[in-house]
Amino acid sequence: MYVAKFRPSWVLVVDWSSLPAFESLSMAMGMKWRMAFLNFRIYTVSEYQGEDGRAEKRFYKDMESKAVSMASAVSALSSRDANILATQLGEGIRDGVVPKPHFPPLREDLRAVALARNSINQEFGSTEKWQKSRLYLTCCVRLSPEKNTELFASLIEVLAVFLSQQQIVPFLCGGAKRGNPYADRIRMRVREAMPEAIIYEGFMGASDLADLYSQTLLNLHPCIYDAYGMTIVEAAAFASPSIVHAGSGGAVGAAEFLDPSQGQVIPLDLMADPQKIADEIKELLLNRSYLAKVGCASQERSLSWDEDANADQLMGILESAPLFTKDNDVVNGVI
Repeated sequence: MYVAKFRPSWVLVVDWSSLPAFESLSMAMGMKWRMAFLNFRIYTVSEYQGEDGRAEKRFYKDMESKAVSMASAVSALSSRDANILATQLGEGIRDGVVPKPHFPPLREDLRAVALARNSINQEFGSTEKWQKSRLYLTCCVRLSPEKNTELFASLIEVLAVFLSQQQIVPFLCGGAKRGNPYADRIRMRVREAMPEAIIYEGFMGASDLADLYSQTLLNLHPCIYDAYGMTIVEAAAFASPSIVHAGSGGAVGAAEFLDPSQGQVIPLDLMADPQKIADEIKELLLNRSYLAKVGCASQERSLSWDEDANADQLMGILESAPLFTKDNDVVNGVI
């Protein structure tokens, strides 16, 4: 009743898991609405790498393909994922529907803290002040094979002597299930390589993240593929530069929002040998003025992308979506 009274122009379906609710609601109301499929994670791509079997992958593919075929507008968190939806899951996509990137906003609580700290300290406008406050080599991702967290442990083992000499402290934070062998192994390797390393296993709120990123010299995002990687954007809010994968075989969504060609993130091939990556990180850590420059460029971009900017981008996607007749013929190019 309330939905019918509201008379929505669009229904926003987030990921395949929202599709059954949309279908049930449409059937119960006896109404048809224009549906926008907002994909935050392509399960067909991200789940097949070890945790689920073939039956699960087929289920994800069927549901995601169905969502794409029913939609009048489709978005993903990056151009790469948008292309996957169009090519690998778009067999039934409607004429004129083109999946487009839609970047999520920086959390408002974290953005408010970043703006307040920047306003009070004006720290990030000075390279000298920036360098004095930074001591962490940070990795803040879930401790799982999907996130390639083992790379961080491998790099700390190679870099341990150098980091100690430079008085740089590894900081590892990220969730994992209790008793997870993979996570336990990562933590143990980091502790053994550098006992002074900080390994944070609890929840980090906005003020905790602000404290961490305000002291981060360099943030390593080890994922080969990541639908987005919001911790990269959160680190950027406090002028912390991030390393992201830029080689073959993967992509990180946030590395499209923060553009490597504009000096907003640092692209490295994270599928290379750990020794080679470690040598590149050494050079970066010895060039703190460059890190400060990247950090400041990334901060400006990160803080600019609030909820209003995100909503404007979504409206652009919806306004450019085609209209269809009952036979699915395109009526015209806009709402």
